[in-house]
Amino acid sequence: MSLAYTLPDIADRLLRRNDISYGVYIYHMLVVNILVSLHMVYRPVYLLVVLGASYALGYLSWVFIERRFLRKKQHTLITRTADV
Repeated sequence: MSLAYTLPDIADRLLRRNDISYGVYIYHMLVVNILVSLHMVYRPVYLLVVLGASYALGYLSWVFIERRFLRKKQHTLITRTADV
């Protein structure tokens, strides 16, 4: 929490404005379930496989699906006004 308040733009700088969070959220359990079904759960290296594959799938989802659809979006449900 402290990092989020002290360096609020750190994610933008690290990820270069790529919002992969939703893709990581969606795909991480898919990766975990595949590894469980392959009985690949008892070695610590599999944690790195889950992290790497989840972030890679999240990035690919952002680049090829989410960003393209957001560019086509013409209006939002909520209109925000500038604080005066």
